[in-house]
Amino acid sequence: LAQTQALVAALDYSGQIAFDWIVDAHGQATVIECNPRGTSAIHLFAGNDALVRALDGSGLHCRQPAAGSAAMLAPMMWLHAAPLALYRGQWPRWQHDWHRASDVLARGSDRAPRSQVLRDLAHYAASALRSGGSLRAASTVDIEWDGQPLP
Repeated sequence: LAQTQALVAALDYSGQIAFDWIVDAHGQATVIECNPRGTSAIHLFAGNDALVRALDGSGLHCRQPAAGSAAMLAPMMWLHAAPLALYRGQWPRWQHDWHRASDVLARGSDRAPRSQVLRDLAHYAASALRSGGSLRAASTVDIEWDGQPLP
C-alpha cells in the first residue's frame, strides 16, 4: 500500500489505477502489473469490501481485498491449475488452495454465471485453436498490452 501510494503521489495520478501484487512464501511482495484502469481482478473483492463506494467517490480511495480472503475461478482451477499442479508435483498445495478459496462464480444462490463460464471457455478455446496460441492469451488478446509497438 505504501509503495502504491508513493508512486501515485509521485506521478500526481488521478483516476483509477490497479496494481497486482504477488506475495511469496517469505512474505515479500512484488508488483507484477499496473494498469491505468479498474482492476481486471475485480472478482477478488468480496461484497463487503466497499468497492462500489470507492468507485463512486463516497468511500475510501484505495481499496484492496480483505486480508486473508482467498478467491478463485473454480473452472480455471480445474482446467489450468490442477493439471499444472499434478505436472509439478504440487497436488497437496493445489488441494490446500482449493479448500481455502471461495469460487467467485458461485456466490449466493446465483448459479447462472457458472453456465456462462462454459460458453466463454468454448469461445476462448476456439480462438486459441484458430490462432495457435494459449487459452490464456486468447482470453486477454483484446485487453492486454505488454509493451510491444502499437500499429
